[in-house]
Amino acid sequence: GKAIHDVCETLEALPQFMTSKYVQSDMQDALKLTEEGLKAGREVLFVGTPCQAAGLKSYLEAKKIDTDGLLCVDIICHGVPSPYVWREYLNGVVKGEGAEPITANFRHKFYGWRKFAVSIETAYLKRYLRDKDNDLYLRGFLNNIFLRPSCYHCRFKTLKHNVDLTLGDFWHFEHFESTIKDDDTGVSLVIAQSEKGDKILHELNGLVLDEQPLEVVSKANKNMLLSARMSDTRRDFFDGYLAFCAEHKSNQPMQDYLQKLIGDKPSDKA
Repeated sequence: GKAIHDVCETLEALPQFMTSKYVQSDMQDALKLTEEGLKAGREVLFVGTPCQAAGLKSYLEAKKIDTDGLLCVDIICHGVPSPYVWREYLNGVVKGEGAEPITANFRHKFYGWRKFAVSIETAYLKRYLRDKDNDLYLRGFLNNIFLRPSCYHCRFKTLKHNVDLTLGDFWHFEHFESTIKDDDTGVSLVIAQSEKGDKILHELNGLVLDEQPLEVVSKANKNMLLSARMSDTRRDFFDGYLAFCAEHKSNQPMQDYLQKLIGDKPSDKA
């Protein structure tokens, strides 16, 4: 029921590390394990948010660790939601015996890439599936109600990051000249931030690459340059939720509380 940073060394374990997680991750021993791997002369791939990647690079620099074997990848980040809110929301979605969640996918493509959905599967293989306009957690996330305070003043909203590759979505790519067909399964945005990243990107097999100018890329994804706008309800969100729980005896208080806050307003991707 929570997102964690961990180590993967086999193809069989790789699926656990795939799909988007719209919640703050537990870094656990990621920095120490990266350090140990590099010291042992192993190649290490680290993937995280821009602030996590910057923290890792600062840590390794302070430790004077040789980073020749490190491939550092970050993402274009909208902002990081609170683990507390996710846990409270999850408790309302999965209830009863055998309902423990075994996997959560915040960008399921059941309804397509643009109308992505949150999918939660439980131990009994029951599935909760709602698209971004009908799931209250996704709507609260996109409306910036429960992001970390620092996400509203992010220091990493720049085109140039101190990593090797930056990953994201190429939103609105259909409005730009491209050789890629629009089939609503998604088009990824990959920015080579270093010579190492560029070399590895062009060595990968099976990719269809369509080079675009950075000014086009930045227009396609404004989260690259702009911090999330704080919702008017953000400041009172947590105090208000606790008061709401004390007043209402609901078995899904987070869902009911979010419904009260955002009603039927459309999501805001800014």
